[in-house]
Amino acid sequence: MTATMVNPPRNAFRRLSRQSFQLLLFVLLVTLPVTRTAAAKLGDLDNDGIATIHDVVAILDHINGRNLLDQSRHALADLNRDGIITLDDVNQLALLIVVGSPLENVIFNPRLLAQEPYTNQDFYPFRGIAVPNSRIQIHHAYGLAETRADRKGNFTVEMPLLPNRAQSFFLTGFDETDTPTGLIPLHVLQDKEGPIVRITSLPEAKSTVEETISLAGAVGDALSGQFGLNVRVNGIAASVYFGEGINGSFLSEPVALEPGPNQIKIEASDAVGNDTVLELSITRQLPKAFRLIKISGDRQTGDCGQWLDEPVAVQILGPNQRPIVGKPVRFQVLGNRGAVASAPTDQAQRSAVSLTDAEGYARMHWRLSALAGEGNYLLRASSRDIDGTMLFAASARPLGPGQLHHVGGNNQKGETWTFAPHPLRLWVSDGVNPLSRQQVHFRVLTGGGNIQGQNFLVLRSDAAGFVETSFFFGTDAGRQQVQASIPDQENAEFVFSLYGVDPEPDRQTTLAGVAFSPFYEPIEKAYVEAIVEGVRYGPVRTEATGYFQFSDLRPGPGVLQFWPFQQGGRAVDSPPIVTRELFLIEGEDNRLEDPLILPLTAPPTTVPYNSLSPVSLTLPGVAGFQITIGAGAVLRGDGTSPTAESPLDLSLIQIPVQNLPVPAPTGRRPLIAWLLQPADLQFLAPPRIQIPDLQGLSNDFVAGVFGFDPNGYRFDHLASTGAEDEPARFRNWTYFAPPRAGFGFIDTGQRNGRAAVTLE
Repeated sequence: MTATMVNPPRNAFRRLSRQSFQLLLFVLLVTLPVTRTAAAKLGDLDNDGIATIHDVVAILDHINGRNLLDQSRHALADLNRDGIITLDDVNQLALLIVVGSPLENVIFNPRLLAQEPYTNQDFYPFRGIAVPNSRIQIHHAYGLAETRADRKGNFTVEMPLLPNRAQSFFLTGFDETDTPTGLIPLHVLQDKEGPIVRITSLPEAKSTVEETISLAGAVGDALSGQFGLNVRVNGIAASVYFGEGINGSFLSEPVALEPGPNQIKIEASDAVGNDTVLELSITRQLPKAFRLIKISGDRQTGDCGQWLDEPVAVQILGPNQRPIVGKPVRFQVLGNRGAVASAPTDQAQRSAVSLTDAEGYARMHWRLSALAGEGNYLLRASSRDIDGTMLFAASARPLGPGQLHHVGGNNQKGETWTFAPHPLRLWVSDGVNPLSRQQVHFRVLTGGGNIQGQNFLVLRSDAAGFVETSFFFGTDAGRQQVQASIPDQENAEFVFSLYGVDPEPDRQTTLAGVAFSPFYEPIEKAYVEAIVEGVRYGPVRTEATGYFQFSDLRPGPGVLQFWPFQQGGRAVDSPPIVTRELFLIEGEDNRLEDPLILPLTAPPTTVPYNSLSPVSLTLPGVAGFQITIGAGAVLRGDGTSPTAESPLDLSLIQIPVQNLPVPAPTGRRPLIAWLLQPADLQFLAPPRIQIPDLQGLSNDFVAGVFGFDPNGYRFDHLASTGAEDEPARFRNWTYFAPPRAGFGFIDTGQRNGRAAVTLE
């Protein structure tokens, strides 16, 4: 996380051609410099109070790498204030010297040194360079810290972090006159939790007759998974596909097995350095007289939705290694993903049978579905009364064309001539899977702002498909727009709309919003509290319309906390049900752009749960939909277990898909949405979710379960499965991360890796 941009240009300078610049440089060498006496002026690199050809040469030497400028001089060399030192700055300095224009004072925005934007420590050190001996402040929702740069301009501020969440800080520097510069946003992730690891390719009874075994599984980290995941099996690195970070997968190199029990160690780590270790035992049995042998087709990689190049083949041998002819072999896909057929032209199914030929071989073609990953497709080959079951693993690559999905940064307000509080963030996908290294073009359309000092910028998505950039508001108050698009791709475009305001220090800073239920019913008498830079305001009560307002707040970063009304007690004594990050602009009537959609709906019926027996929850009017919570599968929010004497009342309500707290990250309207209460349940084991076919889908569709994260204020992809039967049914989910109560939804509509239906 670095903030290296200084303020953009206030004045426009024409650019010189190469020939004009060479002629101008010659003229400068034979003429006397024009004296400009002032300290800390643009272009005065040697600090002698005047701008001369020596300063021009100093910038050229820096650009060419012959003599790099000290960090404290970078702001003086960046004449056009675009955050980088280029020949444009040389041209502008040359013009200033020739035409005798006065040099401007420099506003020294602090510069942060490069650091990873994540940690597993309790404190994060912000290190950077500022005006020597100047003040530095770090603002965040729960307080304010201050330090001073040393005589060389170096500074370090260590800030306490909230555990296991992303959090925002804002850096302010001061110049020689103690005048504050604009706020620079800083976003840090604290993650102390290790990745989630699940093995999906274990043989039945954890025994096999194979001499080697490849382990496949799911790996993910809801907090820092997008930054990197690693898996090692018996010390050897496995192939890992990040997914979106929370829904990754892996496939190990073949592990040699000795006869008898074999101990296998699986180690997973995230980019922050948290580890998770699993140990398991797999027994290798010696083959009997009749046995099944894996011949070919294992560990292939293909494109989503396509047939693999090589058919899967096994052989059955009897006594004296004699091939067994005409024996049926069943090939069955696991996890409801993919399909098989005797030939690619035949009807693909979840399971099919092939007879062994004269050499004892049975073959089957294998088709992938829409979900990309490493080893996330599994196929089992077996034959009745024959020793051994063969497991085959395959991997899938995502397909284009790319789609853009808004993740964050739209509809922000910010002061003119300063940074937007949050980055402009997008997710690039093929409709299901992230696309890495995808070019995304960012272009400023209106308002005079810039993105990393430029009006046009090309960025590439990371391994998890995310791409983001900072935005600096222009001088014009009002709407400012930035277009993001994938080149040469129709309908792959998103326009960020932001609003710049001029601060009015003499006016009060206020905050207002409305709170609704998922059915857009106003929530009355609820408690709302604001915390801004450590100062608490409220609580205030929501009106009959759901409206609430705070007056005379201090500006800056903060959080908004919400409690339901409780008869006979103070609701704010308990943890808030929603905490939402915000940034208040000085002298502005700040408003939440969208209503707060809160999990506060009176359930029509509840089902008692005592941990001893499973319970099934259904949705009235949606035949075939069911969520089953197993015995001992959940705890209360306080960590206690329900009992027969003190059962837990569970409820499930269908929610209008357009009324979720935030839009679905897939960019499509979900198939069906719900609210599972209490919203603070802690799952110890995943629930079983079954949904019927609601749209006439065929059995080659895939679906995903998404759960709402109230801390990150987002939906995460928690589980996936393929459809069964005709018409389609969805069950037997593979979970990438712990399930969640509260808001959830099912997304489908992807067939063979391509969008087949529109859920609008």
